Amino acid sequence: ISILNREIEVTAEGLKYRADAKHAQLIWEKMGLTRESKGVTTPFVRESLEDDDVPLNTADATLYRQVAARANYLSQDRPDIQFSVKEICGHMPEPSQGGVRKLKHLARYFISYPEVELCFPSVQEEALEDIEVYTDSDWAGCRRSRKSTSGGVVTIGGGVVNTWSTTQGLVALSSGEAEYYAMVKGAIEGPGLQTLARDLGWHLPLRMHADSSAAKTIASRQGMGKIRHLEVRHLWLQQVVQEGKLILRKVAGKLNPADLLTKGLGIMDIQKLLELMNGKLISPRQGS
Repeated sequence: ISILNREIEVTAEGLKYRADAKHAQLIWEKMGLTRESKGVTTPFVRESLEDDDVPLNTADATLYRQVAARANYLSQDRPDIQFSVKEICGHMPEPSQGGVRKLKHLARYFISYPEVELCFPSVQEEALEDIEVYTDSDWAGCRRSRKSTSGGVVTIGGGVVNTWSTTQGLVALSSGEAEYYAMVKGAIEGPGLQTLARDLGWHLPLRMHADSSAAKTIASRQGMGKIRHLEVRHLWLQQVVQEGKLILRKVAGKLNPADLLTKGLGIMDIQKLLELMNGKLISPRQGS
């Protein structure tokens, strides 16, 4: 089945979903590469902090925004590139050489891995148990602003229905605080899908998984405790937990798929975390 050029294959095990691969090809072509160009095994490259601030001329800036917007569109269907695309789109207001370097690196990653396949297991309606939300954060990951990144994954019946990678608006003063802000983001995204499921007749509890004991402790108590600088608007998560609308669970860091959305990782980690989402990379050079 083809829906908006996305391929959906119906199998006995469930649905297999692939994004429109033409966008990956158009990106590497716009960056002056070909299918025979050298590929890379990670979508992200760090800033050099040397020539990254050199601005582009008007024509190159326009091209940069066009290609970055296409990558942003493709990232909806590819969790493996969402963090990298977030960083690339951060240069769109003032495109620079640093942004081009990141975008070209992403294009080379597409040469190695032009597609990702996500699987949605076949589950009987009565077997649906809950909506699982996984959150994670990379504390002070931005070398310029020292802001952190919130990453999240939502699954129903083992299939990924939502993912995100966003830069936190506040500068977190600790890793636990950054993780807590990531949990707040997950608590915002989860109920929306819970309401949609209810409209479909599925009354599913909401469970959130995080790998930070400190953040889980903050969310499970009432009040700020010793953390005096938290904004009041972030404390509503405590009320949601106290009312039983959200169940908190601890997950091991290595088993948290949201880690893929918070930082640049190597190919082995990318593949492992995609497997936790019932997904896999498709490489034409490896045949899988």
